[in-house]
Amino acid sequence: MRQKYLFLQCRNLGDAIISTGLINSVGNSFRKVSIDIFTRYPFRAIFDNNPYINRLFYANFPMGAPKGLNAKNLFVLVKQIYKLRKQNYNVCLNREGDFRENLIGRLVKPEKNISVLWNGKHVYNNMIRKGLFGLVDDAINIPEEIVNVYNANDYVAKKLGCNRLIPSKIFLNKKLTKKKSLSDKNIIAVHPGASKKCRLWNFDNWKKLIRKLILEGFSVWIFSSPNQKVQMQTIFREVIDNKRVLLHAGNVDEFFVKLSFAKLLIGLDSFSVHAGYALNVPVIVLNGANDYRLFAPPSATIIAKKTACPYYPCYNKPKCLGSKSEYICINSIGVEDVMAAINDLKM
Repeated sequence: MRQKYLFLQCRNLGDAIISTGLINSVGNSFRKVSIDIFTRYPFRAIFDNNPYINRLFYANFPMGAPKGLNAKNLFVLVKQIYKLRKQNYNVCLNREGDFRENLIGRLVKPEKNISVLWNGKHVYNNMIRKGLFGLVDDAINIPEEIVNVYNANDYVAKKLGCNRLIPSKIFLNKKLTKKKSLSDKNIIAVHPGASKKCRLWNFDNWKKLIRKLILEGFSVWIFSSPNQKVQMQTIFREVIDNKRVLLHAGNVDEFFVKLSFAKLLIGLDSFSVHAGYALNVPVIVLNGANDYRLFAPPSATIIAKKTACPYYPCYNKPKCLGSKSEYICINSIGVEDVMAAINDLKM
């Protein structure tokens, strides 16, 4: 008899991409398990083409960004939870350990509501609101020494009995990939946007970096969300020539396909670096206020000036606001640091 699993993925794009490793490991190890995902509608491109996933269910949630939980969205969330109850899941799993995921899992009424539990003083507890474990049937305890979320996913997969660990992977939309052809294979992708100011690298630095990359013989693709297109066109107008330097501001599906052509991605502590890893694109991460050990993709090159700020890491809750050292953690990274990292990768 097939077992029915529901994975909760209610937070951010990066979290959703990271979760694909755990989903893929369960799907590959247990061929008689049917996997459904409860997530946000904009995340569908992450999961749509995944062969291990059966169905997707959508809602907005009171965690992650954007929360968007007005009366209408709350009604949709409740309606979806009642719809999920009728699916009679054997397992509902969340890899956050937050009281809100624990509550949603219980409301779905699976046979077993499973959550992770970050032990003791685990640094991930700075990112969540831990609680309501009385609603959980089984807690998978993550030891303090397993800091990185990718490693934690593998640990959870082993505890679930997976006999093979599969890395995070985005399965591309084949219709879009068939339409694409590319002669220039020397592309470096940059993603200068982030949801929080404490993660942003100075845009003048990005422009200096792009100019240096052009002199080194690379083409540069600047990636942006559609709603930031005009802003990015204005910021980068002096370097965009639509030949060697282009701006791409399409939907998530298109972003994944175009990013897959890149030789390297340079990004911030945001979803794009996880997308790069899941698409087998080498990644350089410019890290700011977060503990870089938490979310660093495996094999990524991390540039972090962790000694520049006495408050590091502040987990994106800056204590430096209004001071002379505001956002010094990310602003201490120089263009020369990035170029040195590129040279080390022998691009």
